[in-house]
Amino acid sequence: MFYSLSPRPWESGEFGIGLAKSDTPDGPFTDYGQIIGDNDHAGGGSIDGYFVNYNGTPYLFWGSFQGIYLMELTSDLQDWKPETLQQVAGDAYEGATVFYRNGYWYLFVATGTCCNGYSSTYEVEVGRSTNFFGPYTDVSGTDMMNYNSDNAGIAQLTSNGRFVAPAHGDITTDDNGQDWFVYHAYDRTGPEYVDGVPARQFFIDRVEWTDNDWPVIAGDKTPSLQSVEPNTNDSGILADGIYEIQNVNSGKVMEVADASTSDGANVRQWAANDCTCQRWWVEYIGGGEYRIVNENSNRALDVPDGTTTDGASLQQWPWFTGAAQKWNIIDNGDGTYRIESVATGDVAEVYNAGTADGDDVVQWPWNGGDQQRWNFNFIGGVQPLWDGRPW
Repeated sequence: MFYSLSPRPWESGEFGIGLAKSDTPDGPFTDYGQIIGDNDHAGGGSIDGYFVNYNGTPYLFWGSFQGIYLMELTSDLQDWKPETLQQVAGDAYEGATVFYRNGYWYLFVATGTCCNGYSSTYEVEVGRSTNFFGPYTDVSGTDMMNYNSDNAGIAQLTSNGRFVAPAHGDITTDDNGQDWFVYHAYDRTGPEYVDGVPARQFFIDRVEWTDNDWPVIAGDKTPSLQSVEPNTNDSGILADGIYEIQNVNSGKVMEVADASTSDGANVRQWAANDCTCQRWWVEYIGGGEYRIVNENSNRALDVPDGTTTDGASLQQWPWFTGAAQKWNIIDNGDGTYRIESVATGDVAEVYNAGTADGDDVVQWPWNGGDQQRWNFNFIGGVQPLWDGRPW
């Protein structure tokens, strides 16, 4: 177990990384003390060690806002080889995690401020390399060594309206082969500080992968309030991804009216025109249920106030994990699907079986009509960042 040594930034003295060993993960551990400190090299920020056994040789990644470094350890792990020390990322980062997948080494790093409560700007950036020793480049092709300012790169996990400063995590794979990212963040509905200490909470979210092998954390790259459980075979009938949702009766697709990003905006049908307002992130959240989030607005398909009124128009609202925003997607047995509200049991349909642009999408009891049947036309496996930054 590699651990960070005092002091913290507001204290005086030397940062360092220590080692403790045990025959079993639950201890007891024997402490071997510091193996590297700030006085041992020209850099600084000697905390946040991450161990990797590469081709039988032990290595440690480490660093905190004075560069991310890599070095070879001695076979007993109690010392390091100075001639192997190299920097792999710039001064913008700390909390490095390294993960190998499909021919690439991935460097997950935290950037921004971690400990200022809800004002914190912590987020995760990722670089990759076919070589364990780098160079590690992000999705824009920029060498991670070139990032020396916080939050300057491309976020792969960032804040949303409720959860703030998600970062400093680790990636692991469950017994079913699903990858997960574990990390900490603040919850705006919880305490910001407890006894003067930042009240960060623990999160776990799925990691999906794009066709060109970049990670997508939590579907929309922000922390989830609800997700499926690790190590389960619980899976939906549709793969997570972006879809056009096309009505069988009219041939038109579900969209948010006027490409609105406002809470409560109406959901209707319109001829397909490639507007992102006509694209929906469909994500399985377990127990047979899905959330359906508009790509343009990042708002979820919603039965307003969970009303049970037949004919109530569907709207978009920020995701809050209520039953009014959860949907059962049911195979009709003919290649089409119905979209059934968990809250009401009604299904999404085009009002009065209309075929015109602008006809409302409403809820109604299932009657088997084509106006209640939908095709899910797959667009892609990942959802772009909401703030318009590129991959």
